[in-house]
Amino acid sequence: MSTTGYIGAKTKCGFSTTENGTYTYFIQLFKINMAGITTAKVKYTNFDSPLDTAGNPVHEYGPGWGDPQPITYDAVYSASDREVVHQQRAKLQWFKLLYPDNSYDKVYGYIADIKGEVPLEDKLTSSVTIQPSGPIEFFKASGSEIID
Repeated sequence: MSTTGYIGAKTKCGFSTTENGTYTYFIQLFKINMAGITTAKVKYTNFDSPLDTAGNPVHEYGPGWGDPQPITYDAVYSASDREVVHQQRAKLQWFKLLYPDNSYDKVYGYIADIKGEVPLEDKLTSSVTIQPSGPIEFFKASGSEIID
C-alpha cells in the first residue's frame, strides 16, 4: 500500500480561547513549519552498565521528557492580520493547524515572536512563532489517506 502526498495549499493556522471553541484563522499564509517534539536524551549509566566486546564501559541512554518545538508561519502582510497577531501576543490559548485532509494538530501555547520583512522588490511578509506549552495532539481525519 502506498499513499500520495498532499500539497500544502489550504492548510490553515488559527487560535481560540477555548479548546473546542471557534477558531479564528490567520490569513494569506504561504509557509508553515509544522508542530514537532524533541525527546530529551537521559543518561542512565551506572556501575552495572554493560561493557562492549573489548571490555570497555558503555553509556546507557533512555528517552526523557518531550520538548515541544515552536510552530512558525509566514504570511503575506495584511494590516488587519498583523493587528490580530499583536493583540494575541503572549496570551495562552489554543492553536490549531488544519491540514487539507481535515486532520489537524492542536496545541495550547502562545505567540512568542512576531517579525516581518520589507524587501525592495517583493511582497511584505510577517513571520510568527507559536510556542507550545504542553503536548502537541494530532487528530487524523476519517478517510484522510489517498490510496493508489
